[in-house]
Amino acid sequence: CEPLTARNEPLPDESALRIYLRKALGLTRSAEEEGRFLFYLAESWLRSGAETEPLQRRVESLLQQSVAALESGSPLDAVHVRLGELYRKWGRASRLVDRENQENSYLTRAVSQFELVTRMRNARAPLVELARTALTELRQPELELKIAHRFLPQNEVRVTLSSRNVDEVEIRLIALPVDGLAVAGSTTLSQLQEILTSEEFTPDQLRSEETVSLRGRNPNDWRTREIGLGDSFTAGWYGVIVEGVGVVQRGMILVTPLEVTAIARPDDELLVWIVDGETGQPVPEATVSMLSANGDNLVSGQTDWDGLLRLDDEVLSGWSELHVRSGPNPGHLRRADLPQTQPVIPWLIA
Repeated sequence: CEPLTARNEPLPDESALRIYLRKALGLTRSAEEEGRFLFYLAESWLRSGAETEPLQRRVESLLQQSVAALESGSPLDAVHVRLGELYRKWGRASRLVDRENQENSYLTRAVSQFELVTRMRNARAPLVELARTALTELRQPELELKIAHRFLPQNEVRVTLSSRNVDEVEIRLIALPVDGLAVAGSTTLSQLQEILTSEEFTPDQLRSEETVSLRGRNPNDWRTREIGLGDSFTAGWYGVIVEGVGVVQRGMILVTPLEVTAIARPDDELLVWIVDGETGQPVPEATVSMLSANGDNLVSGQTDWDGLLRLDDEVLSGWSELHVRSGPNPGHLRRADLPQTQPVIPWLIA
């Protein structure tokens, strides 16, 4: 046969590949030999180190043809394991249902391949154990909560839930205590997160509680949906707690019309600008508190009639957060060059 690849090329062109496979398959004397050959060819490509999509698609095709040719036993168990690993890898990377077959996404296909191995009579013990371990992992419930941005008062608040192996969740909405945020000794963002984690709430702080179904056609696959939490929010900080099958996710929501911007100036001055996000007008006499990472109040001041507050470099060292209060409206800005907290704070302004 002609060489499959030219130097430094990870894959043959299609015509060379077809010629090679036609000649090689012509030497096989049975369907079992053909299946073994296709599997060994796929295995050699998997071990080549190339991670390109075209190569992996060809590997998938070879493995599927190998399954069709083999009847039982070795190496059919290994073929199913390789297919399962391939689909699990794709499922983790994309979380997308195959557009050509909306009923089976990659994670569902992975589960099917590993289940086949556990049910095979002549499957080898190490591969059965590998398949069982993979199934345990693939059947674990997972839940992610994403809050896209802060919200304006009286606007609908929506969050995004991504889940797999979770049929339903309970969603609780909590009003967080923020009294004194703009004075000395104020609560830092991390302290608000600790309050949310502790779940030590009074009945009047619980704003809503509901059960939401997340059932999908294929429970092993990621499913994403938006959840509306209502549109009657007044300005303030709120916590969202989502719980299902023992998995808990928490997030924080800031409802405010205030836009907070901090601009570092060449003269080592920090310019803080507060604007009403609904009207676009500057916010005068807004109280601004600059806090350190442990919650110490470094300096406080009020914006002028242009919504501006200038802070000199004597107080800039070691600051972590800006907390703003204008009447009932809170505002917040976290220093952009600090390590990002988890989960990601959606209202961070870099």
